Amino acid sequence: MENELRAKAKELLESGDVAVVIGYGYNRKKTRVTPVFITDPAETDKLVFNALCVNNLSIYLTRKYRDVQKIGRPAIVAKGCDIKNIVVLITEGQVKREDVHIIGVTCEGVAYKQELLKEELVPEIMPVKCHNCDVRNPHISDTIVGEKSDFTPPEEPTGMVFDKIKQIDAMSP
Repeated sequence: MENELRAKAKELLESGDVAVVIGYGYNRKKTRVTPVFITDPAETDKLVFNALCVNNLSIYLTRKYRDVQKIGRPAIVAKGCDIKNIVVLITEGQVKREDVHIIGVTCEGVAYKQELLKEELVPEIMPVKCHNCDVRNPHISDTIVGEKSDFTPPEEPTGMVFDKIKQIDAMSP
């Protein structure tokens, strides 16, 4: 998936369709993933996407980050849950849909407990939202990167918060 992501980012930058790609890259020690802002097609090899890509990058599309806006039209790497946030920004008039290229990435979940992530992503280190996710395959994207997920969310939401709500609902008045 990362090679596909890097190739698409490079293509968008080289064509001039976007001026910056907002994505994820490793820190110097390669222990954490942080936001990266790629403006040079030769630097697209810095882009990564894996279970450590927890942060929602759509914040960088808002007025708060005018320095990012000044660079020019952005492409943003976004998980399905991040795209939901971008839709809200568009609905609120904070972002114009035509002013951003959304690179939707398929996602099998993220690891909030990053220190526990060893070889593979296991449910115990995933946030509740990932267990109940209905957008592992990105919607509303200009480009989709990654293989389609066949995950189906449970009929009834599960996890700590939802289990507690069920417990409270079951109490007698």
